[in-house]
Amino acid sequence: MAQMTESSIDLDWHALSKQEIRQFDEQGYLIVRDVLDREMIEARHTKSAKEKAMDRIRIMASLVILATFTVSVAFAADSVKDSGMNCDMFNIEEILDESTLNIKTLEDWHVDEVTGSTRQKLIEIKVAEWWPGLQSYR
Repeated sequence: MAQMTESSIDLDWHALSKQEIRQFDEQGYLIVRDVLDREMIEARHTKSAKEKAMDRIRIMASLVILATFTVSVAFAADSVKDSGMNCDMFNIEEILDESTLNIKTLEDWHVDEVTGSTRQKLIEIKVAEWWPGLQSYR
């Protein structure tokens, strides 16, 4: 009994001839002819408009990912140059030099009012500016 699907593929069992069995035994493969009709073979090689559109979308998505990666790498290379790795944010010699410290006395020596047993003095020491013109690091 032959079974036929919507695409006209013959699923019926066919016995091999003695010549086909011998060819398989000697060469290790079997050629089965006329299994697929020409229309089915040609349909496999031609893409529908939907498949072509999906291919274009995949290509464009790949190009966008590649471009994003390339730009990210370029910005990462530039950020290393600008990150302070090659130049100091602070002048270390100036910070270590005590004569450059700007010391301001806010409250002179006085006795602690809470306990009355401790002397204290409140001072402000300007070490450096984080950014010129903004509040100093103290």
